Amino acid sequence: MTANEVSKNDNKVISAFREQSGRLIVLGIVIILLGAAGLYLLFSQTQLPADSVRYLGALFLVGGIIQLYDAYKAQQWLARGSHFATSLVYLGVGAIMIVFPAESTELLVMAVGVSLAVIGALRVLTALRLRKHLKRWVALLIAGLLSIGMGVMLIMQWPTSGEEMVVLLVSLELILQGLCLTYIATVSRSRAHT
Repeated sequence: MTANEVSKNDNKVISAFREQSGRLIVLGIVIILLGAAGLYLLFSQTQLPADSVRYLGALFLVGGIIQLYDAYKAQQWLARGSHFATSLVYLGVGAIMIVFPAESTELLVMAVGVSLAVIGALRVLTALRLRKHLKRWVALLIAGLLSIGMGVMLIMQWPTSGEEMVVLLVSLELILQGLCLTYIATVSRSRAHT
């Protein structure tokens, strides 16, 4: 690949970032609000309601649907594959949380732990793919490592982890995902203007 081809490819990526930045900011804010709703549920109650896992599963499903739609709309986006895969993990975990809220708490804890680790790994891959295009890609890498750490922490505490830990970590993951999306959008928008 010649230097001219690399430059054209970089311009194409920057142009795609510019086109996606508005939608990514909105998506990120919505997902942050979903995570905040989960934290509100956790900290506003002295005891979690019986349907709290279903409620959190619904939040994860909504986040997954929004991300799936965005991955579909982002035809030229460099990290489209990992964005799509993350949305599928969100949808799967949300469905498990809704269908098996109490009957399979142990399964739920393990599934959420593994999912958080997978989402973190996808975020790390996204950071590595975007490192040429984003000056501060390390923030995404750290966010991915945090998600992996949360997943491993949940798995290590299995089967003694309770619903509160699941609600806390899933809510934090939603907030982290929203922050990552808004970060990618704002950094790429500022880079696209330079």
